[in-house]
Amino acid sequence: MKRFDLKIRHNLQKTVMKKIISTCFTLALISPLYAEQYGTSPGLPPSDSMSWFVGGGADYMFDELEEFYFYGQVGFKVSPESALFLEAGWVGSEDDMNIQGVNVSADLDIIPVTLNYSYEFAITDELSMYLGGGLGAANSDLEVSAQGSSASQDEWVFMMQGFAGLIYEFTPAFEGYAGMRYMWLDDPFDVALDDWGIGAGVRFNF
Repeated sequence: MKRFDLKIRHNLQKTVMKKIISTCFTLALISPLYAEQYGTSPGLPPSDSMSWFVGGGADYMFDELEEFYFYGQVGFKVSPESALFLEAGWVGSEDDMNIQGVNVSADLDIIPVTLNYSYEFAITDELSMYLGGGLGAANSDLEVSAQGSSASQDEWVFMMQGFAGLIYEFTPAFEGYAGMRYMWLDDPFDVALDDWGIGAGVRFNF
């Protein structure tokens, strides 16, 4: 697990991520105006009221943690294209290192909780593209053991994420999706942590 990157790299990624999320929210805000002006996009059913959904999935975080991130979601569609949802997840990592002849074991658990917004762009009757982002906090719990002794540190830090991918509607009540995620945590244990992931999930609409 490569947690000690150069500070300039993290500052650059932080700036890029802020611009990505800002762009996502700008697109999400202006897209309904165009949809209203030119008509509802094909492939998205008309809705007279908000509809709820639950779902979940797993992403493989391949850049830093190199572990699976498991998560669940609950939210509602504020329009046929737009959705707000809460997401909570977990990712853990265990490393064994040898530092100056001393065997050190590190166990890291991260539990993110975020409020997210996504916008869907219809491609066909069944296939859509989604784009969005979220803000929240993550609980980071690190335990380090060496030579029979151990120490732990637990803290909450600010986090944000962005995501994009494709949704396939098997039925109006059941959808599957696959895409990419970028996750950024604000200096857990004095070292900024960011990661990219790719994965898939399912969603049940009510």
